[in-house]
Amino acid sequence: MHGSEEPAEGSIEEQAPVTKTTATPEERNFRSAEEDSGGRGACDLDSPVLAEEALVLLDEENVNIRPMGIARPPKPTIAGPSSASTSQELTLDSLAIGRKLLEGRGFSQGLISTLLQSRKPVSSIPKEVKIVEVGPRDGLQNEKNIVPTEVKIQLINMLSESGLQAIEATSFVSPKWVPQMSDHINIMNGIKRFPNVSYPVLTPNLTGFQKAVECGAKEVAIFGAASELFSKKNINCSIEESLQRFEAVTEAAKAAKIPVRGYVSCVLGCPYEGKVPPSKVAEVALKMFSMGCYEISLGDTIGVGTPGSMREMLSAVLDVIPAKALAVHCHDTYGQALANILVALQTRVGTSEGNVRTTLQSRKCRRPDTLYVKGNY
Repeated sequence: MHGSEEPAEGSIEEQAPVTKTTATPEERNFRSAEEDSGGRGACDLDSPVLAEEALVLLDEENVNIRPMGIARPPKPTIAGPSSASTSQELTLDSLAIGRKLLEGRGFSQGLISTLLQSRKPVSSIPKEVKIVEVGPRDGLQNEKNIVPTEVKIQLINMLSESGLQAIEATSFVSPKWVPQMSDHINIMNGIKRFPNVSYPVLTPNLTGFQKAVECGAKEVAIFGAASELFSKKNINCSIEESLQRFEAVTEAAKAAKIPVRGYVSCVLGCPYEGKVPPSKVAEVALKMFSMGCYEISLGDTIGVGTPGSMREMLSAVLDVIPAKALAVHCHDTYGQALANILVALQTRVGTSEGNVRTTLQSRKCRRPDTLYVKGNY
């Protein structure tokens, strides 16, 4: 399909199967905590249950491993190292004790290393974090009932008043594919544009980009996937074909001097393929970055990510793209979103996406996103 008649790249969440709170056998297959190499949690931290079990064990044995590596108060000493160095020694000692305990109980080296690494002192976390609010587009497009345009405009204006600096307003896709976004022109003409606030819009193809520019859009976004099967089921084309479409958008954006963000979905797992190789994520992200996207958002579309898989994926992507050009979008399906964001912050990724749609979805038990912007809604 061509032009506005192709499926919307921004529609992944409404078309992806809803993730259940209890893992299916297929999900356990690629999230399995035991591999041929042996050991509990051999897939690093791909089992939140095993990770929690390890933490409970440490607590029961009174092993002092506190979040962020906060050590116990130093013991009184007559002479010797300063209190600061003593505190650090106590922390490292606790880590060593914890490692020995978990090894003795059969936990894998991958799980142990990831778990204890996340509790070491963190000095590299960015001083500032940018939040890109995607609720008006990514959140509302999932609602079965059409949300009145006036309500959407009011929501965006309130988000602007909250102090956010980036609010994704709408999507210029065909109403055939995403009816909820059919009022994109009225949205862009109706919102109050605050100084120092950007209002990017999703433009899956050149036709959408041109319409967005006509409505005064100053920033756009394109949406791809790291899973071949997901790309074909969701947008009816291969990854390579989608990138060709996006290149037309980025070329037009360069000519118009309009910045472009790039989304990569299914970076930590796919509902059809299972585990997605980090190398594939890095490959797709690099291609979008090379074609002109100033920032690449890495999305855990179905919420199966864990600190271990997040660290592995980011390591691969950071080999080809600087941290300042990366963002993460984490779902809390298995209670791992905040931990995943912490891992991203530890690798100097300073942008995360929030979704105010929790006000509409939390009661429906859909996949909640991680960062919520609270205000007088």
